[in-house]
Amino acid sequence: MMKKSIVSIFAYLFFCLFVLSILSLSVSFFSLTFSQLFSLLSQDGRIFDVFLYVFYCLGFLICLYALIEMRQDWREDSRIIVLIVGLCLMFVFLFVFGLFGHKERISLLDLILLQDQTKKLKEIFWGHFDEFIVFGFFYIFFVFLPLFCDMLRLIPNQSHSFGLFLQKLKPSLNIVIYTLVGCSLQSYFHKGHWIFYLDLIALFFALLLLMMLIKTSESKLSFFEICNLCFLSIGIVVYGFASEIIHEANFNARYAFFIFAFVAWCAEWMIKTTEE
Repeated sequence: MMKKSIVSIFAYLFFCLFVLSILSLSVSFFSLTFSQLFSLLSQDGRIFDVFLYVFYCLGFLICLYALIEMRQDWREDSRIIVLIVGLCLMFVFLFVFGLFGHKERISLLDLILLQDQTKKLKEIFWGHFDEFIVFGFFYIFFVFLPLFCDMLRLIPNQSHSFGLFLQKLKPSLNIVIYTLVGCSLQSYFHKGHWIFYLDLIALFFALLLLMMLIKTSESKLSFFEICNLCFLSIGIVVYGFASEIIHEANFNARYAFFIFAFVAWCAEWMIKTTEE
């Protein structure tokens, strides 16, 4: 019961974040007066940046709640406890670093404005290595691996403790969709270097896998999964029309969707573990 309420709560939070991004992009696209609205909201210290701090705090509280609920099973579930403690410390670090760290962060989207085709690939890669890591992490562990496992029906051996551990950590379809909305929030038609098309190609293959999974799946989609798929479709259309606006904006809006998906993933498996 608790797990279902967690799913619904995060579905509503996702709806709020999604509507904010769609409305700000739409206003920026259709209004000359407020053409810079999305770029302004994406800057450090603005609404999308505030969302990040809220998600960091929420992630920390979820980890703390799970540790308190599992205090009697610390010795039996050592892997789970170590992971939760590590995630708890990570949220604290992200919150503190976000407040007191270097704020003049240049995103991959902003980088397109500063680089040209003659810029060396090596300089682009190492100059923004941290953002490539973020994109790669979410594409691999929150999109491609879950989709491939579902398509190929790869299920860890749950009779083994490590297999059961992996099965608990598997992102749900809702988490995959949340991540894909963040992946789709990119400039589709304003790429300043060929390496940026890797992001678009990865998104295309991820959407293709998702459609194949839905088509071949024997189980019915839940209400929230259907709604989130509709939001994803709407988002792709709007992001496509607002490609130039996204191209000129900061990374924070996209990063907010990634962190939201990560916190929702933490909540789902942690709450499920405490219920067991």
